[in-house]
Amino acid sequence: MIYFPEIGTPYPIKNRLLLSSFLTDRRTERGTLGTRRTILVLLVCMISLVSCTTKPTPSSLLALQVSRIGQVLRQIEASYRQKEEAGLLLHLDPSFQQVSLFKEQIRHDFTTFSEINVTMKIIRVDKTPSEISTSIYWEGTWKEKTGDTLLPPSASPLHQSGHALFLWNLDEVPRLLEIRGDAPWGNKVLRNE
Repeated sequence: MIYFPEIGTPYPIKNRLLLSSFLTDRRTERGTLGTRRTILVLLVCMISLVSCTTKPTPSSLLALQVSRIGQVLRQIEASYRQKEEAGLLLHLDPSFQQVSLFKEQIRHDFTTFSEINVTMKIIRVDKTPSEISTSIYWEGTWKEKTGDTLLPPSASPLHQSGHALFLWNLDEVPRLLEIRGDAPWGNKVLRNE
C-alpha cells in the first residue's frame, strides 16, 4: 500500500468507497442483479442435474432374503393363530427332519388351547453359503379351552416367551430347514409344570 500524505487517504480505502458507490449506481445494479440471477440459474441447474443422475441404491440380496423371511414369519404367525396345520406345513422345507415332532406339537396346541397369539421378531441374521439362520425372539399368550382339566386354573391364559434359531433355505420362497432352541409352539403344559 502506498500512502501519499499530500493526497490524503491511501488508495485501497478509496476503492472501498468506490465499491459502495458502485453498488448503489443504477447501471451497476442491473449488472449485479443479472449476475445474481445467472448464478442462481446455474446453481439450480447443477442441483437438478445432480439429483436426476443419482439412482436409488438397489437392495442387497441378503436384505431381500431377510424381507422375504419376515413375510413368511407373518404367515406362520397367522396360520398358527388360526390353527391351520396345512398353512404351517407349507413353510417347511422337504428336508425338514423334525416333521413328526412339529406336527405333534402344533396339534397338541390346537386341541389344548382355544386362543393362540404369538408374535416373532428377527433379532439377528447370519448367512452361510447354504442357508440363512435367524435368531428369533417370540412371545405369546395361550388361552386354555374352558372345561379343560389338563391345566390348573391359574395357568390360563399362559404367557410365554423365548428365543429360537430358525434355519432357512436360500430359495426364492424361504422354507424352514430346522428349528433350534425354544420353539414358539408345543410343550406349553410341560414348561409350566
